Amino acid sequence: VEINNSNVAGVSLGGPLNIQSGSSAGSVTVKAGTFKTNNFLTIKSDVDGTGRIAQNSTGNTYLTGNVTVERFIPAHARRAYRLLAPSVTTTTTVRDNWQEGVNVDVPSNSSAFNPKPGYGTHITGSTIGANGFDATLTGNPSMYGFVNGGNYFNVSNTNSLTLNAKTGYMLFMRGDRERNNITSNTQFSPSTTLRATGTIAMGDQQYNGQTATGFNLVTNPYAAPIDWAKVHNDNTGLDLSYIYFDGSIGMRGGYVSVDKSGNPSIITTGLTGNLTSNANINIQSGQAFFVKSTATSMTIKESHKSDVSTVKVFRNQRLYSSLYFTFDNNRVLADGVSSIFDDAYSKEVDGNDAPDLANFDENIAINRAGRLLSIESRPLINVSDTIPFALARLRATQYTWQFDPVNFTGAGMTAYLVDKYLNKRTPIDLLAKTLINFQVSSDAASSAADRFMIVIEAPKVLPIDAITVQAVRQGDKVKLDWQVQTETNMKEYEVQGSADGRSFESVGTVKATGNISLAALYSYQDAQPGTAEKYYRVKAVGNAGEVKYSSIVKVNALALKGSITMYPNPVSLPVATLKMTNIEKGKYTIVVYDQAGKLIKTLQFTHPGGSLNHSLNFDRLAAGIYQLQVISTEGITYSLRFNKK
Repeated sequence: VEINNSNVAGVSLGGPLNIQSGSSAGSVTVKAGTFKTNNFLTIKSDVDGTGRIAQNSTGNTYLTGNVTVERFIPAHARRAYRLLAPSVTTTTTVRDNWQEGVNVDVPSNSSAFNPKPGYGTHITGSTIGANGFDATLTGNPSMYGFVNGGNYFNVSNTNSLTLNAKTGYMLFMRGDRERNNITSNTQFSPSTTLRATGTIAMGDQQYNGQTATGFNLVTNPYAAPIDWAKVHNDNTGLDLSYIYFDGSIGMRGGYVSVDKSGNPSIITTGLTGNLTSNANINIQSGQAFFVKSTATSMTIKESHKSDVSTVKVFRNQRLYSSLYFTFDNNRVLADGVSSIFDDAYSKEVDGNDAPDLANFDENIAINRAGRLLSIESRPLINVSDTIPFALARLRATQYTWQFDPVNFTGAGMTAYLVDKYLNKRTPIDLLAKTLINFQVSSDAASSAADRFMIVIEAPKVLPIDAITVQAVRQGDKVKLDWQVQTETNMKEYEVQGSADGRSFESVGTVKATGNISLAALYSYQDAQPGTAEKYYRVKAVGNAGEVKYSSIVKVNALALKGSITMYPNPVSLPVATLKMTNIEKGKYTIVVYDQAGKLIKTLQFTHPGGSLNHSLNFDRLAAGIYQLQVISTEGITYSLRFNKK
């Protein structure tokens, strides 16, 4: 919608206007005159995106009346915190807005308790529902404010507290009030949309009362994304990175630093796929975030508003170090850091490095001269370098390091993870993903803060000629043969497999013959290659730890023979049966989407192989038509449609 009318009376809305997301029309732009909403304007947000009120250059008062601004929160396998801002300043309370104005005194199963499906969330802090809170057995709080340079504090009353576009909160998200059962111990958080009605921030917004001794919580004050690079460039004293809270990290969420090029400290990719992150250079509407600054104030301007997504481009060498653990058969990202190598940076800790803000649970940082960092920027590696880690709050369980290198092709360097507790050095592949498991026990030394470090060394010459490799399917197995022309002081050959030709994992090893002057032939059989197409390569390892890789070969997928059905269909009972016929053994994810493509339900399970029935609970699913998919870890997908009565 474009307003371009210099009439003194302005342009007035005579009825409801929804600014939808996911299209070029998803914005309001006031180029001239005043737009009078008469309290009819809503900025929508859903799974496809969020509408916006675009940049204005005509003055600080270009829109009058209240606006309702929505913020869609996607479904998640675990309940977690979010750093949120309302995008408007309200005269009504938190309960009126984010709790949808419910009467917390009525039973939780009544329609008055869940009056608007898909909207709002539970906010707790009382055992009896006092002060506007939703009652729980523990009365534990779920909404917190923050004192700049200090700590979080409990919000004391949602029945009197109003919202301000320049004040952010940490809120524990349980999903929408209809589909979430507040008394249940389930970890799943359905999607929801938070909305608030009030006046929007217009013109440049100044944030005072900041401190140089700690972190400062600020907000995106606008109903539009803002560009962090523009914010950084227009303010003196700001550190290079901002910090946001990612609900997909750990059990309750974790902090991620993002520099002004849009590069995050943590990537959220799994075992396969490209490097991705929820964080980028655009700070979304409804988002609060942390900054560090030597100045006592900062300004966010109308000119900082963004209308496009910035594509993240990696130009320097980067190494992402991530820590994972397993919970309920799910692989969970606990925390991570990133190291950047470019001759534009120095070895000293300065404004190009991002300080670490500690998580509630497991925490990783780079410990450089006693300074804890989430992003460290250093010169290109000429001879050798180290990355010393600082670990905190590890539990007695098994963890997995995941290392993702970017742009090390041709560098010729080698890297090792040094484990001081086990006195062990494990090679890190600087051309592909590397996974390294380790155990934390009751022995305090196994969780020592300085247990791990990375050593990156200058390239060594491997005493081996070219490796020629072939791979062919033989029934449900894959046979690999490779030939080495000559070899000297060789230790072993590691066969590696990949689903996408980029991220490789070890399949097995073959001991090297040792020292030969003639061609050597080796073979290995992958007994469980899966049915999808698969890529292989051979990693040669010398006695001194040197490595060399063969070229990559691919084997085609097997024809699918499996199928899934569900009964009864239409589903009329709380529990339906999913029948999996002739399905390969492995870990699978079930996802359910509604007709609009919105994610409704997700769960993970392990299938023992062959044909088996699995029970699915749909007791809280609304009537309608749904799409169900069963997806293997290798990307094989089985689909069906069902009707819920």
